[in-house]
Amino acid sequence: MQAIEQLQTIPLEVSPGREVEDWHAQRWLPQRSQSSDIELRALLERFRSETRRSPGVRARLNRPIGAPKQSTPLPPQPTGPHLDYVIALGRRTSVTRQAEAVTLADLVFAHPRRDFSRRPHQHHHPIAQYAGTVGDLVMCESRLERAFVLLADFTPTVLHIISQPLTIMFRVGSQIRWHTPDFCVLRYGAPPLVVDVKRPEQALVVRTQERHWLVAEALAAAGMHYLVWTGLAEPVVANLSLLSRAQTPISGERRNVLRDVTIQWVLDGPQTFESLATALTREHSVPDLAAKTFLRELIWQRQLRIHMHHFLLPESEVWA
Repeated sequence: MQAIEQLQTIPLEVSPGREVEDWHAQRWLPQRSQSSDIELRALLERFRSETRRSPGVRARLNRPIGAPKQSTPLPPQPTGPHLDYVIALGRRTSVTRQAEAVTLADLVFAHPRRDFSRRPHQHHHPIAQYAGTVGDLVMCESRLERAFVLLADFTPTVLHIISQPLTIMFRVGSQIRWHTPDFCVLRYGAPPLVVDVKRPEQALVVRTQERHWLVAEALAAAGMHYLVWTGLAEPVVANLSLLSRAQTPISGERRNVLRDVTIQWVLDGPQTFESLATALTREHSVPDLAAKTFLRELIWQRQLRIHMHHFLLPESEVWA
């Protein structure tokens, strides 16, 4: 499988259109010492425990079209000499932190800073994408943002995805600027990675690039890395969308047996997707639709591999 973690970025440290293999291949300093993986693991377990009791609470779905927009307020101006971070604690409450005071808990439990945008004739349409990594809906304001969430959800090193986690307020000369990034992803052993999603033509605008540099410097003050993400090839997005929905009721020992025999078949050499599904149906009495879904599930979990830059078809090769 080609490395799906490769991200196309617009220049912070790379040239336009170049792909980088490492999400956090940035060098923003100064970096504060990182909280331990033990702390992050505990915070994520607490978050998921709360989510299991009340799913969907961090995707704002309930405001009807035409209702007043809900947004947590900004302070009148930065309280510190350089910048503040405004983090939403709930749907109508927020807290202001200076750069050095932002914690992992602030990020893990942050609610989206903005509500879904609903305007007549708007170009982008909001989407709530379920992410297995989070165990909850993740708020997206466009299909391009949804593609990023699919990619992050597929990437093994990503542990948590947060939509619009904070608003940065900072000074540029005598002016006060603010910016709400699209996402933040958390991983073990790495600083939080803040991501803005832009169409390539948008990200190449000089004024936009200047703003991104200011945002990157502001985030560096809190030890966070920054990336401008401009999308993936259409076949990759289509495959991720198809694979992410795959889930079968097969579980327990039967699942383990089917997984092991499937992997053994492809260890002898690549097989087509259709031939594997047919073998599962013929030799293990798995219904055709369930067999194909089971194969997609194994690919999503990286137990099987395909060429992600080619559309998944019945004749596509699958290997271990």
